[in-house]
Parts: sequence; C-alpha cells; structure tokens
Amino acid sequence: MATSSDPVRADLEWIARDYWAILKAALPEELDLPTDGTAWTNRQLLFHMLLGQRVTRMVIVVMGVFSVLRQRSCRTSGF
Repeated sequence: MATSSDPVRADLEWIARDYWAILKAALPEELDLPTDGTAWTNRQLLFHMLLGQRVTRMVIVVMGVFSVLRQRSCRTSGF
C-alpha cells in the first residue's frame, strides 16, 4: 500500500495496518480473554473498533453529500 503525502491519511493508513497486524498476530485463545475495564472479550472489542470505524467512514460520506445538497438548495431558494 502506497503511503499518502497527507499526514492525516498517512496516520489512518498506519492505524489500519497496525489493526490488521494485531488481529493476525493474536492467538484464538487470546481473542477470547476478557479485556481490562470492559465486559467484552478481546474479540468483541476488536469487532466493535472495526464496526465503529466503518460506520464513521460512511457517516462522513453521507454528511458530505447532505452538505452539498443543502448548499445547492440554499443557492436556488435564496436562503
């Protein structure tokens, strides 16, 4: 994967690579151990981290679309 010149994107790419490295290195019995400070297992915590990241990325896209639509509607309606 090529690294980006944008520092934020580069950080996000690094986090994604690190997440998958952690997941691949974890033994099945380690994934089923409880986490510190939560009622979840390591497997459940990693799943929620991935789910949250994916949902957040989609929300950002949807909000961007609504932002453009709102700007267009305000321009045509005179608000």
